[in-house]
Amino acid sequence: MLGPSFFGAVRDVPRTVRLPAFGSLLNGVVSFTFVHLFVHLTGPRGLSVPQAGVVAGIGGIGGIGGIGLGCCWWGWATRR
Repeated sequence: MLGPSFFGAVRDVPRTVRLPAFGSLLNGVVSFTFVHLFVHLTGPRGLSVPQAGVVAGIGGIGGIGGIGLGCCWWGWATRR
């Protein structure tokens, strides 16, 4: 269980450390979700492997677009 001492310790960490750490956590969650999605689509949902690959590929294209958008936003935000 996460208590007040944990959140106090996190609050003491500089923001320049917290943001990349949160991004790394989010990246790990998304990576796991893609694997789970592929297994779920080919198992209970009954899609073939090529169909599940297309769905995962569309997600990958969205991820590439998100990287481009994030880089543009981050550049804009840091110039302000």
